[in-house]
Amino acid sequence: SIIPTNIFKSLSNGDSLPVLIFSIIFGIALGCTKSNAAKTALSALDGFYNALLRLVGWLLYALPFGLCFMFGGLMSRLGFEIFTPLSMLILLFVSICLLLGMVNGFVLARRTKSSFFQAIKAIRAPVFVALGTSSSFAALPATLQSLQEELKFDRKLIGLFVPIGITFYQIHNIVK
Repeated sequence: SIIPTNIFKSLSNGDSLPVLIFSIIFGIALGCTKSNAAKTALSALDGFYNALLRLVGWLLYALPFGLCFMFGGLMSRLGFEIFTPLSMLILLFVSICLLLGMVNGFVLARRTKSSFFQAIKAIRAPVFVALGTSSSFAALPATLQSLQEELKFDRKLIGLFVPIGITFYQIHNIVK
């Protein structure tokens, strides 16, 4: 069931593992093809990828407003008595996230041979997107851009391993 019989049906059903397997096989086949048409297709896909990264970057400007509106709607339905336990939960969550962020920042700084503050600055945008949307897929373009442009990781490696890691993490949570 991991190899799709119909890729469009898998796409419409949201089956991420078959789509991932198809994409890997299609990418390998396209990369092994030595024709001008394959090079043109790869260039077109690269342009499409860059356009989507730019589009997500633009949409990130509207994210804080959307979050404020969502929080306002929640407060109007539940009232202000929910504010105290919610603020305690947020404080605990932020404290744990800061601790984990510091540990990850030190590991990332050591791996990239940069300073702790450079590593934290580089992953700032993906972290805010992930926290704001609660979606690792929404943070994917910002993550790829930060790892490639600011931390100088190889584009081909992060383009393969980051989406695979996110997909396997999603599948792990579903299986649990």
